[in-house]
Amino acid sequence: MGEPGHNRKKQRLERLTGVCAALLCLMAVALSVAGRSVPELARLVGGAASVAAIGVALYLAVRLGRLFDDAAEKKAAAKSAAASAGAATAWTTDRIVGTLGRIDWYQFEKFCAAVLRAEGNEVERKPGEKPDDGAELIVKKDGRTMLVWCRHWRTWAVQEKVVRELVAAMKRLVVSHGAIYTLRGPTRVAAEFAEQWGIDVVAERPLASRALAVLDPAELTRLLDLQTHHCPRCESVMVRQTGGVEPFWICSNYPECRGLIQDSGAK
Repeated sequence: MGEPGHNRKKQRLERLTGVCAALLCLMAVALSVAGRSVPELARLVGGAASVAAIGVALYLAVRLGRLFDDAAEKKAAAKSAAASAGAATAWTTDRIVGTLGRIDWYQFEKFCAAVLRAEGNEVERKPGEKPDDGAELIVKKDGRTMLVWCRHWRTWAVQEKVVRELVAAMKRLVVSHGAIYTLRGPTRVAAEFAEQWGIDVVAERPLASRALAVLDPAELTRLLDLQTHHCPRCESVMVRQTGGVEPFWICSNYPECRGLIQDSGAK
């Protein structure tokens, strides 16, 4: 884009050429009033006309230069916007994997739900104010109902105990299929037990690959936004607080709503 100082110089030059032309016209009028001879007046007027023509040419050159500069600025701005948009939409499996561990647990639940919906499922989220709090997603497709637990765990592997708890929840809700969406994956024993019950334990990379296949870049950018967090109680935007031992996010409707999320990413 053009520099401000350069634009100011051009503006001053435009004003100067206009003033020069006006002064020359006034000079010609003054000489004619003073009674100079016709040849002398003609000579002076001719000179004034030449100078005025030069001034007009300078003015037109400046205006043309400004037009070229404006066009260049618009082109540079469009190029910059396109580059920014490209950077914002350059989602890959690796980038999704890296971001999943940095979002909050509620964003992870909504991310999983968005992937399932994009794959043609009907998804109902069960209300929960805390992470890992009972049944999160009821997923239906083609007459089949599945209970999905979202466990936003980066360092914790899914243990057999968690799979057993899911089986108990499936029986309580009379659901025949289940899945656990997590980041790290299951232990060997948990994986074997899950297989016995037909439960899928989906880790971060397969989940990221599925998301990349079914979600457009704009939707991925919205779901994986690290700067904007929403309250799991009321969906209001949350505000970051840094006064405690660790930073956290609190609902913007506090104290009417006391929703809170720790600013620590995945466990």
